[in-house]
Amino acid sequence: MRRFTARALREGGDESVDGLVRLVGAHGVDALRAADNVSSIPHLLRSINELPTELVGPALRRLSGTEGRILADMMERYGSAALRAEATHPGIGIRAMSSLGQDGAGLVVRMNRNQAFTVGRHLDDIAALPAAQKKGVIDLIYRDMERVAQFMGRFVENNPGKVLFTASTTAVILNNPDSILGGGEVVFDSEGNPHFVSSPGTIERIAKPMVDTARMLVIPVIAAALGVYFGIRIWFYFRRRKKEYEEWIREKNRISDEAEEKSEDCGKKKRITAPDIGRSKSYPISPFIMSHWMKQRPITTWRRPRKCSLSSIKRGSTSWTRCTGAWCPSGQRPPKLATR
Repeated sequence: MRRFTARALREGGDESVDGLVRLVGAHGVDALRAADNVSSIPHLLRSINELPTELVGPALRRLSGTEGRILADMMERYGSAALRAEATHPGIGIRAMSSLGQDGAGLVVRMNRNQAFTVGRHLDDIAALPAAQKKGVIDLIYRDMERVAQFMGRFVENNPGKVLFTASTTAVILNNPDSILGGGEVVFDSEGNPHFVSSPGTIERIAKPMVDTARMLVIPVIAAALGVYFGIRIWFYFRRRKKEYEEWIREKNRISDEAEEKSEDCGKKKRITAPDIGRSKSYPISPFIMSHWMKQRPITTWRRPRKCSLSSIKRGSTSWTRCTGAWCPSGQRPPKLATR
């Protein structure tokens, strides 16, 4: 400790000694090892004081580690930005500054961890570009880090083993920056030459999620509406058939009543009245069941007349034979009246 305090006193006076003592008291041995790796203790104290409180500990740990001297040299050149970059993304900050210098430090501190990993794979390739292309790529990354990182990830996934930032590929990217950020891709022909392939337009990209959402919402609504519609249609259909059946019952009763009034010698009639269909709780739903039900329960039965003539007339849809002053079913020998 005496060695460090003597050095701090020599380089920065009492103020540096006080600062070093406070730093060691807060962070212990990491502060001493960091001071041993840097070339100037006052410069270390100034850079540490410019960092947010939550980054001081990680920065001192990085300075005291195996790459501490490399980071200390970068701190001498780039100041607290170097410590901030390395403390934010350990290992990636040093690589970014080694490849892109001050721009690398500025890029890294603006990225999240996934973006830093994705861009970090291409740092050496970007550094090898001509100055104009390198500046263009850096500006593009600054412009929209998220979408550039997504583009880099798609390229690596779709083109394993290919280098993204070559001179020819970078020229294609910089000639179509908006389309690249909008989802465009770089593909290679059979000779290995890069070409740009545009993605669906803005309208398609906006419309697709809207259509998917509408499909999820509208299809159940349409299905429910169709169910209600066909349910109502079926209800009206059976209601109409019920009405027709009741009218048919009334017509049969009317014909029977007319036949009864005019019958004198055709024998005695035994009338079996159908139940009140409109109020019956046992009303059959299907018209086919209704027909079968009526066949089993006839409306009117007749005894065969003893004396009948063969003269006949039509009444509605039923043919009747004149029978000595009365009307009877024609051409039949049934024990009951035809029901349909």
